[in-house]
Amino acid sequence: MQESSVGDYRVEPAPRPWWRRRWFRAALAVVLLPVFVVAGLYFYMDYQGRKELKAAIAETDALDPNWQLDDIDASLKVIPDRANAALVVIDVKSLLPSPWPPRPASGVGMNPPRSLEERLADVAFQARLDPWQTRDLRAELAKVEPAVLKARTLADYSEGRFPFTWSSNIVSARSLCQHARDTARLLKLDAMLLAQDGRADEALRSGRANVVTSRAIGDEPMLISQLVRIACRAVAIQSIERTLAQSQPSEDGLAMTQRLLEAEDQVSILLICARGERAEMHALMERVESGELRLSDFTAGIGTPRNRLEDTFTDLQGRLTTRSAHAWMLRWMNEWVEVAKLPAEHHSPRLAELDQAVRQISAANRDSIQR
Repeated sequence: MQESSVGDYRVEPAPRPWWRRRWFRAALAVVLLPVFVVAGLYFYMDYQGRKELKAAIAETDALDPNWQLDDIDASLKVIPDRANAALVVIDVKSLLPSPWPPRPASGVGMNPPRSLEERLADVAFQARLDPWQTRDLRAELAKVEPAVLKARTLADYSEGRFPFTWSSNIVSARSLCQHARDTARLLKLDAMLLAQDGRADEALRSGRANVVTSRAIGDEPMLISQLVRIACRAVAIQSIERTLAQSQPSEDGLAMTQRLLEAEDQVSILLICARGERAEMHALMERVESGELRLSDFTAGIGTPRNRLEDTFTDLQGRLTTRSAHAWMLRWMNEWVEVAKLPAEHHSPRLAELDQAVRQISAANRDSIQR
């Protein structure tokens, strides 16, 4: 409001009513107070989260030094190419047609045709194949004879590891370990035919090659890799069991197989999984907390339209709450690692306790949200 003049007299503007000045201040306080409260809450929770995470990392360092992903990568055993069974598995995969085993043509009706592998899986270990099964198996393996011969050489190896690389988001690392599945299935069929033909030592050698197929995955610090190893190990054991049920291999063949199985039994797959998953999740959460990765990229549905405002809120909330979750995750996974260090007979009951603890926490969180 400006001053005005009339002649020689200057007219002062009327003062603003007191109630208008107070109203403005009150309105400003009403607007700013929630902002300050939210900001204060944010910084307090951020401080608490950092404090909890720092303590959890210190506990992990004390329990298991060199536990982070770079440390695990650096500690992986160096395997020369000439001794790396995984490279042989990759060669076998390149010699097989795709898909393999071949899938039967789709049929009509309620009972679709089954593949040869599925039909042979129904044959008990102690039962002989019938003439038609033997004919079909021999014909199928003849089509992939170069792959069979290559796969058998795995019996001359003892260990391996597939080439793998970590992706930017850690959780989708790229590995060729899935190739081991096809080699394991090929060797199982090969051993089945050899045992059927009375070639006991050769069948048992294919069984040992199958054990090495699982060992070719080595110490890859990823859960999926070790699950593939477990699956291939099961196929190898089934192959050896059938060979022993069908024939009587030599003492030397049995002794070599026994030594190989004992070596595989000494590998703590659970410990490899637990340490690897802990390191991977730690690295992933660090990237979310730093803003290098966005939580909204993980929570958004595939093919659904993205809302920028919702994504921003999700990312802000994620960076705030992830540290507390990060600390809890580390402590829980520390317990998992400690269980994995125990003898195998103690794993199931202790893992059941850990699972029950997680379920109780999840149920408590759901109840608090509902209330």
